[in-house]
Amino acid sequence: MRFKSLVGILPGLMAATAWGSSFTLNPWILIFEPQNKIISQIVTFTFQTQGPPTSDKVQGPLEQGPQSAPVPVEINISARVINLDGSVSYPSSIGADDFVVYPSQFILYPGDTKKIQIQWVGTTVPSKEVSLGFIATQLPLQLKEPKEKPKSAMGLVSIETRYEGIIVIRPKGVKPAVIADTAYSRKDSTGTSLVVLLNNKGTGLQSLKNMQLSVAPLDKNGKFKFNERILVKEVKSSIATSQSVFPGFRRMVVLPWPTDLPVGPVAVMPVFPDAPK
Repeated sequence: MRFKSLVGILPGLMAATAWGSSFTLNPWILIFEPQNKIISQIVTFTFQTQGPPTSDKVQGPLEQGPQSAPVPVEINISARVINLDGSVSYPSSIGADDFVVYPSQFILYPGDTKKIQIQWVGTTVPSKEVSLGFIATQLPLQLKEPKEKPKSAMGLVSIETRYEGIIVIRPKGVKPAVIADTAYSRKDSTGTSLVVLLNNKGTGLQSLKNMQLSVAPLDKNGKFKFNERILVKEVKSSIATSQSVFPGFRRMVVLPWPTDLPVGPVAVMPVFPDAPK
């Protein structure tokens, strides 16, 4: 889905024209359900301008204002990996061949709104919910030197916009199954924390919003003390309250050690009260 770069198509644009032009897109989460014949989505890109720098020391040539700068955009699809801490990386183009993006490169001019089609053309529906990265990047413009050298020093500010959206391929009948692989205590300058490693062994995405944790201490033989277990109803962790776990991925959740639980070996079971019964 990569084509010849558009950089050479816009000769003669000054560097100062780049700082005020960018774009927005909507939506940035695209869900495909091949078994329900949902294999095509439309994303709308809109030209956007941003205000000039506030510093009088940052100026550019006056021949063209910020609103006159076209915005070249390139779209790529990439494999998407969610790390233990919730950060995302894009290691390869694996999976991109299952999609056609048209057009994958284009130019937005002032006032433009452009609709881009993304179509799934895969031949095999995955057995579990899969996510890929939908990356839209503003390309740099080809620059040229001013015909006349400026009489005073000037700075040039260039802003390049990049959106990292999500493509989800969702087969029928998916269901999450999140367990705690391990749990342990950790001490640092902030005190004692409970560290839980979650693992989604199911086939569907699991939101961690409103997740609760059933925590039971272990005796010296590693057996559960069920009569001493507690339920942590408010998991005070930014990852646990704002993110999700795709099947096949793990996530680390760190929270303050429960005050009514002795520090020591524990077993943890995640509880999702909002899950369908």
